[in-house]
Formats: sequence, structure tokens, C-alpha cells
Amino acid sequence: DDLGHQEGGRSLASLESLLPHVTKRAREVFACLATASLESESSSSSSSSSSAGSGGGVEERTLLDRCRAMMGLTDIQALRGLLREFRDHGVVREGSKRGTLVIDCSREVLKEFVEKRNGTGRENEKQTKHAPS
Repeated sequence: DDLGHQEGGRSLASLESLLPHVTKRAREVFACLATASLESESSSSSSSSSSAGSGGGVEERTLLDRCRAMMGLTDIQALRGLLREFRDHGVVREGSKRGTLVIDCSREVLKEFVEKRNGTGRENEKQTKHAPS
């Protein structure tokens, strides 16, 4: 079952179960962090790391800059507040370097989450293939 708890962190089902319980802005910040995490992993190492949470994470300032551009968020305290629920549930934690954020799930789960949110994931392909004509 690919939606169950996986070694290396949270499962996709675990991430998705939390999303309805946070605000839209918190979901947007989390999605931004997820995308930034995947991008930083891709650029920082060409070796295949199995866990998104194993790297150094995304700097809070970098995330704030992205959120400023996407949704007008300008304050680091507001950013931290929007991520509080994810921290409280152990989904987001501080990285190995102070001021960095890490999502506690495998790279594969994170990638699937981002693809599903963007409408480009395998789940959507399955729905398209099996849609009645």
C-alpha cells in the first residue's frame, strides 16, 4: 500500500489528512516549501537521496522570498505561524542548519504530493485513462 506510513517519513495519506485542517494560506506555504525542497534536492546533489528530509532543507528566508512573490507574504513570523500546524504534527521540522526547514517524508512522496497538487501526477493519469467516454 503506497499510501501507508513509509520508511523515511510521512506517507502521502498522512500529509493529505492534515491539509483540510489548516488554512488555505498555510496549504499554499506548505506547497511552496514542498516545491522548494524538491528543487533544492535536485540542484544540490546529483546522487540519489531517498529521503527529502535527509538534506539540509530550505532556508526560511528563501521560502519567505518565494511566498512573497507567490502570495504577498512579507513577514518571517507570519511564515512561521502558517507552518506551526505542520511543525506540531511533525511534518515540518528544523533542518540540520539553523533557519532551515525540512519536510519529513521521502523524496518520492514529496514529488507525488507536488504533482498531485499541480494536476500532473500519476493519480490524474489513472483518472483520465479510466474516465467513461
